[in-house]
Formats: sequence, C-alpha cells, structure tokens
Amino acid sequence: MNGCDDFTFQNLQCSAICLAKLGEVSLEKVKKSLLNDIQIAEKGILNHNIRSRLLAVGIYLIYSDGKYIDELLPFLVQSLLVLPKMKWVDDGILNLRDKIPIQEQFSFCFNTVLCDIAAHFPDRRDTVIAAQLNLLVYTTSAISDICQEEKPTIQVKANLMKLICFVIGLVRCFGRFSDDKCHPLISMIFPIPFKINETDMTELCDSTSVRRLNSLQLTTDSGNWFLSESKMGNNDHMKYQYMYSKLGSSFVISSDFRDWKLKIKCGELDALFDTIQVLLRSSMLASMDVHATDVFMSGSVKRFPYKTISECLSFVCLTMLRDSVAAYDILDPNRSLREKFAKEIKVFVTEILKRSQGELYSHKKIDDEKAQGGKEFVVNKTKLLVLAGSACLQLIVWAALDEMDAEILSHIISESLWMSRGYRYILASLPLLVMALEAFGSMAEKFPMMATTSTIPTLTRFLLEPSNILVKLADDQLNAEKRFAIVDDEHDDSNPVRRRHGLENLRRAAINSLCRSSILVPENAILTLAGIGTALVDVENVPQLVFNVFRQRTSYPSLSLDALIISSLANLWIAGAREIYDSIWLLFTKITIESSNRAYSSDSVDRSEQRYAHLSLAVDTALAKMAENTTDENDKQTLLFRLLELFVQLGLESKKVGEKVTKAVIKLSTGAGNLGVLIPKIASLLHRMQPITCPSPKLRNLFRDFWFHCTILGFDVAYSGLWPEDWYEAACVIATKSPVLTPQESLRAELVANAAIKNDAVTLNELHEIRNTVVGEIQPSVDVVAFINKMEFAHCIYLLSVFRMEKMRVCHSTEQDAVHSIFKYLEDRSIRKDKSGMWSCLLAATTVIFSEYLSAAKNIRMSGLLEQHLEYHVQYLLVMFNHTLKEIRRCADACLSKLIGHFPQLLWNGNVLITALQLLEALSHNLETDPDCKITILNIPKLHWSIRLQDSFDQRKIVVRDFSMRCEQILQQAMKWAPGSTRSHLVQHIASAYCAGSTSLQLTIETLRKGVDGEIDPGASLYLSSLHLRSLSLGQVNGMLSLKKSINPVNAEEELIDELELTLKCACKEKDEGAITDAVMKLSALFIILTDTNFRLLHVIVFIPLLSFTATTMRLCVMCWNWILVVRENIHLCFLREMASCWNAVLRKNFGLFKPEGTVISPLSVHHVQRSKAPMVDVHSIWVDFLCERVDIAKFSSREQLDILEIMFIQSLPLTVGRTCLHVNDSSSEIFGLSNLLDNAMITRNIQAVGVRFRLLNSALSMVQGDSFPGSSSQNLLRQRIYATCLDYFTIAPQIPTQETLQLKQDVKQLILFWNTLFSDVKYIKKSVTSAIDTDSQFASLYQTITDNYKPSTTYNTVNKADAQTWHALTHATSNWVTMVSSQNKIATLPKDFWTNESRPRDPSIEVDRQFRFFNKRRNLILLFIVCFDADEIERLSVWLNPLGEAMEEGEAVIDQWRRTTFSDPRTEQKRMKENIKLAWEICPDLAVHMPARFRAYVNCQSEVHDLIIRSPEVVSHIPEALPLLLADGIILEEKTEDLKSLNHILTWATCSPVVALSLVSARQYPIHPITVQYAVRTLRLYPPDVLLLYIPQLVQAIRYDGMGYVAELIIWLAGHSQLLAHQLLWNMQANLYRDEESKEKDIISQLEGAARSFFEKEFDLFKRITDISGKIKPYPKGEARKAACLKAVADVRLDSITYLPSNPEAIILDIDHSSATPMQSAAKAPFLVRFKVRQCGVQELERIGLAAYQKGNSRNDFDLRTLARSDDTNVCWQAAIFKVGDDVRQDMLALQLMRLMKNIFDAIGLDVRLFPYRVVATSPGCGIIECVPNSKSRDQLGRQTDFGLYEYFLTKYGDESTETLQSARRNFVRSMAAYSVFSFLLQIKDRHNGNIMIDTKGHIVHIDFGFMFESSPGGNLGFEPDFKLSQEMVGIMGGKMEAPPFRLFASLCVQAYLAIRPYQKEFIALVSLMLDTRLPCFRGKTIQQFRERFAPTASDREAAKYMMQIIRSCFLNVRSKMYDQLQYIQNEIPY
Repeated sequence: MNGCDDFTFQNLQCSAICLAKLGEVSLEKVKKSLLNDIQIAEKGILNHNIRSRLLAVGIYLIYSDGKYIDELLPFLVQSLLVLPKMKWVDDGILNLRDKIPIQEQFSFCFNTVLCDIAAHFPDRRDTVIAAQLNLLVYTTSAISDICQEEKPTIQVKANLMKLICFVIGLVRCFGRFSDDKCHPLISMIFPIPFKINETDMTELCDSTSVRRLNSLQLTTDSGNWFLSESKMGNNDHMKYQYMYSKLGSSFVISSDFRDWKLKIKCGELDALFDTIQVLLRSSMLASMDVHATDVFMSGSVKRFPYKTISECLSFVCLTMLRDSVAAYDILDPNRSLREKFAKEIKVFVTEILKRSQGELYSHKKIDDEKAQGGKEFVVNKTKLLVLAGSACLQLIVWAALDEMDAEILSHIISESLWMSRGYRYILASLPLLVMALEAFGSMAEKFPMMATTSTIPTLTRFLLEPSNILVKLADDQLNAEKRFAIVDDEHDDSNPVRRRHGLENLRRAAINSLCRSSILVPENAILTLAGIGTALVDVENVPQLVFNVFRQRTSYPSLSLDALIISSLANLWIAGAREIYDSIWLLFTKITIESSNRAYSSDSVDRSEQRYAHLSLAVDTALAKMAENTTDENDKQTLLFRLLELFVQLGLESKKVGEKVTKAVIKLSTGAGNLGVLIPKIASLLHRMQPITCPSPKLRNLFRDFWFHCTILGFDVAYSGLWPEDWYEAACVIATKSPVLTPQESLRAELVANAAIKNDAVTLNELHEIRNTVVGEIQPSVDVVAFINKMEFAHCIYLLSVFRMEKMRVCHSTEQDAVHSIFKYLEDRSIRKDKSGMWSCLLAATTVIFSEYLSAAKNIRMSGLLEQHLEYHVQYLLVMFNHTLKEIRRCADACLSKLIGHFPQLLWNGNVLITALQLLEALSHNLETDPDCKITILNIPKLHWSIRLQDSFDQRKIVVRDFSMRCEQILQQAMKWAPGSTRSHLVQHIASAYCAGSTSLQLTIETLRKGVDGEIDPGASLYLSSLHLRSLSLGQVNGMLSLKKSINPVNAEEELIDELELTLKCACKEKDEGAITDAVMKLSALFIILTDTNFRLLHVIVFIPLLSFTATTMRLCVMCWNWILVVRENIHLCFLREMASCWNAVLRKNFGLFKPEGTVISPLSVHHVQRSKAPMVDVHSIWVDFLCERVDIAKFSSREQLDILEIMFIQSLPLTVGRTCLHVNDSSSEIFGLSNLLDNAMITRNIQAVGVRFRLLNSALSMVQGDSFPGSSSQNLLRQRIYATCLDYFTIAPQIPTQETLQLKQDVKQLILFWNTLFSDVKYIKKSVTSAIDTDSQFASLYQTITDNYKPSTTYNTVNKADAQTWHALTHATSNWVTMVSSQNKIATLPKDFWTNESRPRDPSIEVDRQFRFFNKRRNLILLFIVCFDADEIERLSVWLNPLGEAMEEGEAVIDQWRRTTFSDPRTEQKRMKENIKLAWEICPDLAVHMPARFRAYVNCQSEVHDLIIRSPEVVSHIPEALPLLLADGIILEEKTEDLKSLNHILTWATCSPVVALSLVSARQYPIHPITVQYAVRTLRLYPPDVLLLYIPQLVQAIRYDGMGYVAELIIWLAGHSQLLAHQLLWNMQANLYRDEESKEKDIISQLEGAARSFFEKEFDLFKRITDISGKIKPYPKGEARKAACLKAVADVRLDSITYLPSNPEAIILDIDHSSATPMQSAAKAPFLVRFKVRQCGVQELERIGLAAYQKGNSRNDFDLRTLARSDDTNVCWQAAIFKVGDDVRQDMLALQLMRLMKNIFDAIGLDVRLFPYRVVATSPGCGIIECVPNSKSRDQLGRQTDFGLYEYFLTKYGDESTETLQSARRNFVRSMAAYSVFSFLLQIKDRHNGNIMIDTKGHIVHIDFGFMFESSPGGNLGFEPDFKLSQEMVGIMGGKMEAPPFRLFASLCVQAYLAIRPYQKEFIALVSLMLDTRLPCFRGKTIQQFRERFAPTASDREAAKYMMQIIRSCFLNVRSKMYDQLQYIQNEIPY
C-alpha cells in the first residue's frame, strides 16, 4: 500500500469514512461504492484495486459503528481465507518507502482492520479470530510441505517466501487493536487526509481517546529499552506511517489502556502455540533460510529484504505469543489456563533462546547494521535476534510457576551480568541486558521473597562492585576519548557517545529496579543566595555581598554547609565574578596551605589556624569544578596561572615543613600529596586549552618549576607505585600543552636562582643516584655519560624534566608539532653555550624521545589523521636535514631513518617524495643562482618551515650533495617496496615540474629507468612514455567532454563513458594494442578529470583484463591503476573492491594462473612429443607484482584495505590439497562469498607458475604476520589456505624447470623469500591461535550457561564431526577456524573433541596447544619440501639454474647453512621423515605418493609409503606413479600375506606408462601374477599403435614369460587392430626367433585377410627381394663389379603397390632411385645403400591408405601410387637406407630406442639439446635395415677430403668467429655434443672413432654404429675408452678450454640433460632389463647394476650435477680417446 501517495486507496479510504458518516446509506450503495462487484475466488487475480477495496470495507465497518456488519464481515472473512490461493499482482504505485513484499504489507494492513473489528464488536470476535487461526494453520501446513521438498525450483522457493511473508504480516497484527474506535490502528498507518467533525465522533469515541497515542509503541522501538532516549511526542503522527515496512514491527498497547477486549481464549492459545511450534522448528527455519537466500540473490520477489528470514519470523511469533499470554496470570488460583501449558511454553522458549544466543555468539552479524549503512530496509539480523531473546526472557518470566523457576532464571541472568565481553557485543545485546535487569524486578514482584534474597543483592553488586560490563563500557569510553583519531560516526560501536549511552541505560535499568524515589535534603538558603550571585554576576557589588555572607559563615565550621558554600563560590568563579576572584582564590589558597601544614606538621597548631582544615576536600572538589567548567579564555589563563602558582607555593611550603621535620636529611617528598591532587585539576583545565607556545616569562617559569617538582617527587614516572596512576595520566595531559622549557637568557643563571632545586639540597649519594637515573633513562653514548656524571643537581633535574616532559608530550599529544618541540632545545642558543654539556645530552635524548613517539604511534590503528602527522614529520625532518648545524642534520637523519623503519609506507608516500624532490630542487637552484651566498633564508612553497642556509658556498654544496644522496636512497628504497606507486608519483611530479634540467628531475628520471635491483628495467619505458600519453589523454578527454557538454550537458559524462567503453571493446576484439592503449589511457584520464568518483567508470577500468588478458594489456592496466591511485587517493577502497571482483572473475574463467593443467603425459607414452603449452603466467605475474605492492602498502596504512585483500586471498586460495581431494565442507564459502568458487579456484601446478604461486603466497603470509592483522579466525583460515595452496604444488611428481634463465632466477628468489617468511611464521602461529581462542571463549560463555541450565527434553541440532569442520558449527566448537582435512574420508583425521550441546569447552590452553601443533606440523612439512638436506625444491631449481655449481643465489647460502645444521643426524631425520610421510598422507595421499621421488636419499621413504598404500590402495588408484610403490619391487607378489588382497585394486588402477606395463608381463622386474598381467594387458591395449611401435622389442620378449597366454592374446589382438604393428611384430619375431614364436607368427598371419593380407604380402615380398640383393652381389669382388651387380639387381626391383620402409612405418614409398644403389665397404659381407622417395604421413594415415589401396572394388585413384607420387607435397623427400645381411642390428635398435625416448624427454621440457635417433629395424636373424643420416658426412670422410682439424673445417665452411653462421654452427655443435655425451655416458657407447661420428651441414654432431655399449667394448671388452669422447678438436670448437663460454654452455647442457633423464631412470633400466634374455653381446652380467649406478639413484640433484661434472672433467682431453683414434688409424686407416 502506498498510503497518501496512492490516489486509488486514498480515494476509497475517504469514501468509506464519508459513507460511514452519512445518515442513511443503502447497502447496495455501499457495495457499489466500495466493492464495485469485485470477485474473490481461488486462483483469481488480486490486484491493487481489489486490495484497496477490501481495506475500504473494513474501514467503513469501523467508522460506521458496525453498520451492515452482518452482510459485509462474512465477505471479508471469506476473502481472508482465499487470499493465499489467489494470484497476487503487485501493480500499486511505486514508493521508495515500501520495503517489503506486497504479501506481508497487505496481510498486515488487512488483518489490522479485522482485529479492530473483532475488538470493538464482541459478537463478531470469534468469527474473525477463528478465521485468522484457520488461515495460520493452513499456511503453516503449506510452508512445511514446501520445506520438505528435496529440490524445489526457484519459482517454488519464491512462492514459499511469499507465503511466509503473508504469515509474518498476519502474525504482526494478530491480537492488536486500538482502544477507541475513532482512532483505529489503520488510521495510524494511513492518516485520514481530512479532519473529522468532532461532533460526529462524540458517539464513537470514549473518554480515554486523549491518551491513545501515548499508549502506542512499536515492538522494535529503541525507547522500549534505551531509557536515555526520548520518546516521540504526542503530536508525532509520522511515527506510524509506513510502519509495516519496519521489519518485524508490531503495535504494543500498554496494559493500562487495554480492557482485554481481544483476549485469546485457552483453546485458541493451544492452537496458536501448536502452530508456532511447527513454524519455529529448527529444521524448517534452516530450510527457509536456504530458500530465502536463493530468492534474495535471484530477485524473483519484488522488495524482498530477507537474505535469511528465520530471525524475523521468530521475533514476530514470540512477540505475538508474549502479548497473547499477557492477559493471564499464571499464579492466579482461579486461572483458566493449564499449568502444563506454562511449562511447555518455558521449555519451548528456552530452546529458542539458547538457539538464538548461539547464533548471536557465532555469527558475524554484530556489524550488519554498520555494514549496511544504517538503512532501515536492510534486515538487521543482530537486532532481531536480540529482540527475540528479550521476548523469550519475558515469556520465561511469565511462565515461572514457583520460586525454584525464578531462582534458576535469576542465576542465569546474574552470571551473564558478570561475564567479560567486548564492547561491540555489549552494545549489540544491550536490549537483552536491559530486559534481563528488568526481569529481576518482575521476578521480585511476582515472588516477593526474591526481593531480599536475590534481586536487591544482585543489583546492588552489579552497580557498586561494579559489573565487568559497566567497567568495560566505562574503560572503553575513556580510552576512546584519548585516541589520536576521532570517530565521528555516532552509530559506530567505537564511538564513545554510543558507549556512554549504553552505560547510562544499564545503570538506570538497575537503579529503577532497586528504588522508586529519592529525596535530597534541601539547602535552600545557601543555594538561593548562590543562585542570586550567579544570576546577577554582572551587577556591581552583588557578587561581593554574596561572598561576604559566605565568608562570614565559614567562620563557624559546619561540615555540610561549609562544603556547600565552597561549591557555591566555585560556581560564582565559573559564572565570571571577576571582582571577587582574588578573594575567592585567597580563601582557597589559605584553606589549602593550612590543610597541608596541618597534615604534615608535627608541631602543635593553634585552633584558630585550624578552622579551615575541614574544607580541604571541598576546596579540592571546587577547584576540579572550576577547572572543568571555566569557559572564558581569559578566565582559563587566570585560573591556570593561579593553579600553577598554588602548586609551586605548596611545593615551597612543603619544603619548609620538611626542613622542620628533620635537619639531617632533606625529604623533598614532604607534602607531595597536596601537590599531587592539584595535577588533575591543572590537566583538566589545560585539556580544554590550546598548547601554550608563546608564554609570558612568568608563566614559563611557573611551568618550569612545576616540572621540576614533578621530577623531584616522581609524578612524571609511570607505574611507580608511589602515587595514583591518574596523577601520571594528568601529568601527561599537562605535558601536551606545556611550553618548551628553554631558558630566557642563561641556563646556568636560571637554574642557580631557582628555589626549588638548590644544588645544596641533596647529598653526594643522592646526587649520584640522580645522575644514574638520568643515564638510565636517556641511555646516551659514553662521551655524553661523562657530561652527565659532572652535572650539578639543578642541571640533572632540568635535563630529566625536559626529557620526561617531552617524552610524555610526543606520546600523548594529538598536535602534529608536538614531536618537533625537542628540536627547539637543540636550536636554543643559551643551551648550546652551556658549558655543562647540556646540548650534547639533549641531542642524545632527542633520538630516544623520537623513538618513544614511534613506539606509541605504532600501537595506534592507522588512520588518515596519523598518516598526515607522519607525512608532516617526514617533511620537517627533511627540512632539518639541511640545518646549518651538522649535529642537528645527523640527528634529523637518524630520526628520519627510525621513522621510515617503523612506517615504511612513507617511502612511497607522494607528498614525502615530492617534498624531498622540491627541497632538492630549491637547494640546487640556490646553488646555481646564488654563488655569492646573498640569500640566507630559503622559503619552500607549501611548507611550514624555511631553511637557514650556510654562510659559504662550499658548505652549501656539501649539504646539497648529502641531501641528494639521501634523496637517492629514499627513491631506491621506495622502488624496492612499491615500484608501481613510486613510479606513478614520480611521473606525476615530472608532469607538474617546470625545470627540465634540474637535479631533482634528473634523479627522478634515473629512478624511473632503474628497476628494483638498481639495474635498467625494461618495463620502465612504459612509465616514461606515459608522460606524453597522460598529457595527451588528459587534453583529448577534456576536449571531448567539453564538446559533449555543449551538446548534452546532462548526460555528457555517461555518453563519453559509453563511447570510450565501446572503443575499448572493439579494440580488444580486434586485438589492436595501439587502440587498446589509447582507449585505456582515455578512460583513466576521464576518471581523473571527473570531480566525483564514477563507480561505473572505475569498474570498466579495473575489469579491462577480462576483455584482453595479455601481458601488454596487464602492464598497461597496472600503470593506469597506479596513476589513478596516486591522483585520486580517496578511491583506494573502492578500487580494491573492484580489483578483487575482477581477480575472482578471472579465477572463475580459469585464465592464466588459474588455468587447469591437462593430464600430464609422460614423454615415454607418446610417439612424437610436443612441448606442453605453458599457462599464461606472465599476465598474472605482472598482476601479482602489483597485488604484492598493494599488500605492502595496505599493511602499513589501512586495515580496511587489508580486509578486502584478506577476503580476496581467502576466495582465491583453495582449502583443498590435490585435484582429487573431496570438497571440504567449509562454511567460509558463505562468510567470504565463496559460493561455487572454490571448486575452480586451483592455481596451476605447472613449473612455470612456481614463482608466481610462491610470490602470491609470500605476500599473503606476510600480511597474516603483520602487526595490523589482528588475531582472528580469518587469520587462521587464511594461513590454513596458504599452507594448503603451498602443499598442493607438491602433490605431483617433481618437474623439470622449463623457464627461461631470468624467470627461473626470479622463481628461485621467490622460493627463498617464501621460505624465510614461512620459517619465521612459527612465532606468529601461537599468537594468532591464542587470540582466536580468547575471542571464542568470550562469545561462548553466556551460551554455555544457558545450555547448561535450560536443556530441553530432546536435543536439537546435534553436531556431527563433519559439520564441526565448518563455521556453521562454531556455536558448538571450541574455535572459529576451519580445520584442514584430507581429501578422502577413509584417511581423514577429524578432531574428535568438538563439543556439542551436551559438553563443555576444553581448557583454552590445551586448545591453543592443539591448534599450534596443527599449524606447526604443516609448516614443518612445507619447509621439508622447500628445503631438505638431500633434495628440495630450492635446490632442484637452483641446480638447474646454476648447473656448474659455481654460484648461489642471494639467500641460498643462509638456507644451505640452516640445512646442514638442521639435518645433521641421519637417524633422527629418518624418524622425522616417517612422521612427515604420515602427515602428508593424512593431508592428501597424492602428497605422500610423490615423496619417494623427491627424497631419494631416505631409504625408508618408499617402504613407508608402500605400507600406507597397502592399507588404503583405493585412495591413490588414480595415480599411475603409485602402482610401483604398491608393488614394492615385486615383494608383495612373492609374499603370501594379507597384503595380497590389495592387488584387487590394481584392476581399476589408472593407466600407467607402457614401460611399467611391459615390466609387469616380464619376470625380470616383477614376479608374474594374473592380476598384474591382466592390468598390463588392459593398459597396453589402450595405447595407440604408434606408441607401441616404440616398444616392439620388449613386447616380443615378453612372450618368454607368457605362461598364462595373456601376452600372446595381446599380440594377436594388437596385430588384428593395426597392420603396421603386425608387420613390426613379425619382423621382430623373425629377428628374435625363440621357442614358440614361430607359432605366434602363424597365428598373426592366419588372421590377416583381404586387404590386410595383401598389404602384408606386398610389403614383405618387396623387402625380401631387396634384402636378397645382398646375397646376389656378395660373390662379386669389391669395386666396380659389385657396384654394377648391385645396380642391376636394384633395377630389377619394381615398385607397383603401396609399401613403406620397415624402419619407418610413417612414410609411404613413392619411388626407388635405382641409380643410387651403392655397395658398402665390407669384405666379408655385402651391405648396400638405396635411396627411396617417401612421403611422410604418419602411422595411422599410412595404414588407412595401405588398406584402402588393397581393398577389392576400390576404384578411387586417391590411393594409387602414381597419383600419390605426382602430388605436390612438402612432406615428400628422399630417404637413403642401408640393407645389411649378416650383421645383428638388434643392439643398435636398443640404443636408438633409448635415444628416441631421451629425445622425447628433452623435447617435452624444451631443453635446447639435439639427438638424431635414426631408424633401424631387424627384419630377420642377421638382417636389418638402417636409415642414413641425411645431409651429413662422417669425420672420417671430412678428414680424407681435407687435411686439417674439425675447428678449421668449421672456420672454412661457416666463416670466421665474428660471423653469425659460425656462431649458429657452434651452438648446434654444442647442443648436439652435450646430448650425445650424456647418451654415450649412460649407455657406455664405445668404438667412437671418426668413422662413427657424423657432422651434418648445420654443424650438429651425430653418433652412429652402436655395436659396442654397456659392458662390451673393442679389444676384448677392456673398457679402454673414456665415458664419452671429448677430443682436442671437439674442445677446440667449444672454445679450447673449460673456462671458455661455449664449453661452459656444453657442460651446463650436459648436466641439465643428465638431470632431465634421471627421473626416468627406472623406466630406462626396465627397458634394458626386458632385453637381457636376448643375450646380446653388450649384456655380460652386471649391465643393470652398472647402468643403475650411472644414474646415481640416491644422490640429490646437486650431488648428481657434481657427479656429471666429474665425468666431464675425466673425459676432457682424455688421453685414451686419442690413443684409440691412433689405434684406429693404424688398423683401419681412419684419420683423426
């Protein structure tokens, strides 16, 4: 309803009232006017018109006094029952004050009318109430049914919310009515727009109508609890308008004015209570809240304000129940209500109270109201919970049946009143506390016996002891008023005004419960006289006459009246009676001094001198009142002067008295108490005055004497124990306002003349103690101590007074100049001239005082005011850095260093940087323009100080030089901390500078060019170029905006934003970087130009990365972000919120760092390896740099910014570890807005992202450790997520680095930084968990009390262990942080001691220790992964970065030292490793599975993991690498134990590599077992043919152990599915004929049919004919005869079908070059070479073409050989092949197979080395085909053609050293040389003479002929040759010496290649092991053992690198290589 804004309703309302006031109006006219024949039916339309007419009918019935009620009321009742079933149409006029759905609004208004009708027409009461109860039952049943649905649609949820809102509206008005008909409640909501004639209302209204408004209150009114808040006046009719939009509000009518006309009957109460019990079931409320959240987020219900609806529903139901039972007195013996009903009420309400309190303590609702800006339309959940609790207390009081119930309730409430809580909680629950205090009074009235036994003692103790709650409010109020920053928001919980009101409300509530009235004893005469004097203070002689009367009266002592007189005199002073000031002060002084002398004197005193002694306390009170209330500034000065004078006079008097007490020893503390009581008065007065900067000489002397007395008596010493602490606090206030104590002329003269500190007043011992005190406090250097030890007493007191006063000033003053006061002493001329060394002492004291200020400022929450003060101090110190005195310059520099050390954010503060540069510019300019030093004072614009310049030019030059160096240091440090912000500030400064050649500008530009490390930064060019772009963009945008405004002034800005945004989107779509730059710069410029913050424009600028996620765009964005942050400093929070949203949007889209990596494919499982595409981490790297900078800035400047960053980190860092982990039930998803986000929030584990990952984690962890991050649950949660994200990186196998060198260097640096941060985290963990536990303990106290005393018969909400891991369960948990659980339920370690409703929390210290151990264990585990003794991530990356081991990264030496110290005892480390493995398994099994691969030196690591896998193999069955760990080298297959049961899981294991599968079918690696063989066969079937072609030899060898026939079946199956695979199998079987293999050949051949059979026959026939040529030409002698025979034999071979080279099943043979047939040089055998024209097409394509070509009936020409030969294809080339007969090439096949796999490994990681695994295949025993290396010649051939070495050949072929061709050829040589060296070393390739070494045309070296390897070597297997050949000519190409850069590159590549192969050592060993049964010559018994040793399996990467370097050194110019070459030359004439 829209009330007065709604014409339709207002018209009908007025019509109804007018019709009611008309005399005779027919029923038809009434219906026609009001109803107009509207139809009310189920599923009918209920629009605004119908709703208005229904209300109008009800209004008519009320105002017509029930006319036609018999006809109209049934219609209204019937309409009421049909309302829930109708179709509601919200078509009313929009009104901003309507904040709730139309269902709740109309239900409330309509039922309000019906309740008034029922109240005022008793005969109709039952009809209305019955209808409302029936409607409530029906709607409750419908709500229950919907809540029980499992997956309701959003429309069903919306209908549910509409129904609940309808019920809320009904419950809010049920039973409420107006006392008089003339003012019904509906008229309070919708006031009548005209005045009704009073005569017309006479009959309708009764006599009580005058009081009606006073009787009306709302249930949500704060006035119901806050006694200090004024109620609205009687004429405030606006109070109730639109009250239906005040959520949960109902009318509360005082019981004084209700006649219980609408009393709910007992039966109705039972029905009502039953319905409420159903509605408020916890399960239903929970379901409602879930659905409400969905509806709220979807916006499917208009004006739906309930994100959760249970709080509002509970509150309105409880208040309605409270008001309904209020008519019954449960203790009345004649009551009609059952006692059982009261008991049920008590149990039910107690459970609700307990539940609501639990939600209040654990929920984050206390700040909801503040977070929502205090808007009424947002549901304040905390308020509703508290109000509901208050209603529960009232119901429990009502339901109490005897004193026992009352005592229990009183006990609970009294305990809650003494619990320690924070002020935020107290203020939030204030209504509940007030109601609890009122409940005491109510219980006492109900049970009078309780008044004396419980109520009065408890309330008295609450007030007088007092309660901790009152103390907390009072203390927090006092502390808040003393803060540096002032809180202006009156709604802020930190506002002292709000706390003071809370304190007053609680006290008044308690007092009102104790007493009813208090009577003061009047002192009318004195008060009247004082009043006259005050009122007539300006009338001459009146104040004097009053004083005379009072003065005479005080001659006759009377304690009570004289005290009142003194108080009245104080009032006269305050009123401004200046003519009697002297008289009053004389009297007060006399009283004070007389009292002092009497108190401390032992002599007898005349009675006449004691007449004022009893007034000392009254005078003390009067002085305090005068100090607090004097307002006139002159009067304040007068009073200050008098108080200081009195203080000094008392000090001198006490000294005189002390001299009378004893003559031997002077006791200066005599009478100190009288002086001390004056200090708070002086402080109170000064507190309201400005600091005194220019005092008169006399006032300065008084302050000096005051501080001398304070120092002597110890008033200025904190926590001394001698005096009350408030005296010291008052002295601190005085210090903040005191003038500096510099002397007027001569310091010594003033000290000698001072009466308070005579040098002869102390003994030598006392003087020595005072000197020691000075030294102890100032802590000076040795030379200054010498000065102090020579000082007299007066000088010591002066120094100590100044030190203490200035220290108090800087620590407690809010004035920014207070810190600079100490420099005034250093500049004072008389102090500098003092010969006692006072200036040196004060110089030393300055840094100490400044340090005290920094410590005090550090403890204050950073605010804008403090930030301004710090900037101000830096500017002052920069000015003082240029002081004329060198010592002051040094002092200022020391203070500046301290200031920046405490607040590093000042380094990148724009004002600080600009000030430094401006000062440098001004000083440099002065040097240039004033060489004669005529200018003595230099004024700096915008600074408050000027600089006094030195007298000589040289001195000025020295100062400028020093200052320039200091500025350079500041800029360098700023670039180190915040390079982006610093650069933006500097660019902004350059843009505004006008002196292009200035020193400061040169320094600025130099800083911009340099990076963080002081070297030239490539990214700096963007900032330098932005100088032009910024100016250009600002100018263009200004012009564009002016043009738009001239056309459309109203929407010009929005139109320009639309235009620029469209331009940006188009540029991003077209990927035009220039256009993107232009658009982004213009958008940023527009944002800066606009006066007000345009949030839409800010959103566009921040969300640019979503449109163009590239490194260039991100770099541009960061530059623009820094620009707008520098220029618009007020938008930091808004910017961070937008950036966090953009970060999460990028996260949800899986861009960059969050892109999920695909399945990692082993290079041994593919035929051709393509390097996996690295994620776009460079974009996120730039972003993370910016983010880390913002974290550093926020840590030192803004808690609010940290909050945003904290939530962003929590949202983006997952809690899960490992990709396969089950989702952790983490309620932080709701708290931090993580819905559906964590599932995708996984940072890629790619090695290229390691640096970005740990840089991000380091930043987040440093934020957690910061002082500005308070101990909280979120801190623990964030730390847990950081740990989890770190551990997640280690859940995969160790990766070989693929980064570029510079990036890898940075990544290592980031890992080291993270290790340092994590290493220091142990000291922060305990602090954070302790803080979190303390906070939880406070919130759990009251809840636990209620739980223990009010346990219902059945327990609701039993918490299970899984739920206890979430924040939803924090009501019952011991802490509010989420425990990290592992991924699998079977191995998850959930805490077993989370307490439920039935248990109490454990000892907090135990919980702290438990949580500390939880975090520290994980911390230690991460440290182990990052830094371990033998193998860790830092070492792996560092070794790859520095393979030669000649240098360490910065910080690595420290880590290495720690590593050696920590991991010193191997036995201890083995035990610790066992514990860490178990912990890793608990966190995530993936983590533990890969630990053996990371920690090879720990021999038991593999066995420990094996034991864990045996117990739970199913949790790691998704990890292929876990299978060998389960099998444990076959041990599990050999033992007959229970562990064999675990083998069943192997059948469902993830697919392993082909090598592992082949190992399982051969007895060489693992014992044969049916399960493992079946798994291996299944795995091998999954691989494509081109992969299995790599492993044909091993697959054929597996037949030897195929006792069960699985392998034979596999081979036949494979042959049937791939023809090329079948061919290769057949050729290999022919070459390795063994036992039953011939039958397998027959089986394979027999299953070939049709095209497959033809393909097989053609292929084998062709190459049988070609191979037989060798036998034909063998009889011919070597030379031309054999060549001719060879040419003839080859010419007879014709190619007429689709075939391929057996050695290369990837290329179709198109033609044979018959002329290329060439016999090879061999006497005994006849190998020959033939060239083939081939077309590369791949295995699958070749097989498809081959089968199609032989397919019968295929008429296509596509597969015709001639057609294929004619096709123009770039994949066509000539391939030469050598056909051998009589040579066993199987050994070459094995070597080249391993070489191909090594090449795959190198290609997979992008290692820049080269191997050329040419093709070799054995087609039958002694026969084989060998492909030739293209475009290459052997070193033998090169030697025969030329007569010089290899290096000379390179120079001749590629040019001299300066040519690029030679450099390229050298690089190729080094790359290939490194790869072949490692290959030769591992396989021990021998016979490396120049005939077996090839050089191709690009300079690559290629090794051929691997007839000698492993254990075989020429000369009877002597192993004469070195591990690999590294001859003189090879070294010559690589620089000639080991120190040469090319050779160093070679060595580095060798080490890297070796390290890259080592992770696959088991696979290589397995492949060789599978070939042992072939009995090749290279296998001689120890092959595998030696092969394994060459991999150094237990060595760390660093040790392996050293081992490889040893191999290189041993092979370097090894003499045995040269000797072998000489031998070959002698035997075979092979040149060398």
